[in-house]
Amino acid sequence: MDVVCPQDSHREEVHIISSIVREGTVADHTGVVRQTELARQLSMPPPPEEPLQHRVGCFGYFQILLWGILSVYLIERLVDSGSWGALIASVILLALAVFAEILIFSRRRSKEKSESEEYAKKKQAWDDANAKWELLYYCHRHGIVFDPANLKEFCDPSSLERFICQPPIFHTDEK
Repeated sequence: MDVVCPQDSHREEVHIISSIVREGTVADHTGVVRQTELARQLSMPPPPEEPLQHRVGCFGYFQILLWGILSVYLIERLVDSGSWGALIASVILLALAVFAEILIFSRRRSKEKSESEEYAKKKQAWDDANAKWELLYYCHRHGIVFDPANLKEFCDPSSLERFICQPPIFHTDEK
């Protein structure tokens, strides 16, 4: 496909932006990545970060085990002593502790589910934007980014993220 600039239909100085970014990005022997200003402006934004998975972990299981052992011990001691009021209070405290643990775990799971769903939406939007980004070209003469499938819409490099993440409504050719 012969790609032309949307402003004056010239073919010279028109390049796919992925090539400009690749050629303008260099990593030195220490792993430091350097980019030309144009490569930085035309780079695809990084993908969204995956949410951290909050696990119960050893401390959470230890806490549950400790509550259980302590409760059994207290109940056994209170039954042996014949103090029914203290026994009832201990059972109520144990029930409240178990309820609190269940509430904490369920809220954590609910938060994780919400974060996971939010991440899935952001990741899908990023994948869609990346697919669009891979098709874009840059005209060095006019300093614009455009999709050759729709020459009526284009943007400057500083607006690239909005251009690929939303339906383009930036500059339109009035020809």
